[in-house]
Amino acid sequence: MINNNGIDINYHPTPFGSNTEEKSIKATANLSDLVGADIVILPNPAKDYITITYNLSPKKVYVLSIYDIKGIQVYELTLNGNKGMQTIDLSQFKAGTYFYSVTNNKNMIKSDKLIIIK
Repeated sequence: MINNNGIDINYHPTPFGSNTEEKSIKATANLSDLVGADIVILPNPAKDYITITYNLSPKKVYVLSIYDIKGIQVYELTLNGNKGMQTIDLSQFKAGTYFYSVTNNKNMIKSDKLIIIK
């Protein structure tokens, strides 16, 4: 069937081209890295400090990195142990939007936005 604009409205392309085999998408992190990964950063927006509470998979090294809006890393912290709480003083940070990520052997475990107000 063709509509008034000359477009065939019965055309339904097959996903992934004409090959109807199932396709899969591979994640960069292992499922074992994500299961039980609990990371909370509060407050957000923050003024003077942030507190990181985490419960992560054992026997691995995790790194928290904070980036400015241009993508330049401005802070890095190795999370000691697999479970804990750490406070970061924000007095050296300018007000603005930042992004943080928690990685494990270059696998992203969590990332989010962090707002700092002064």
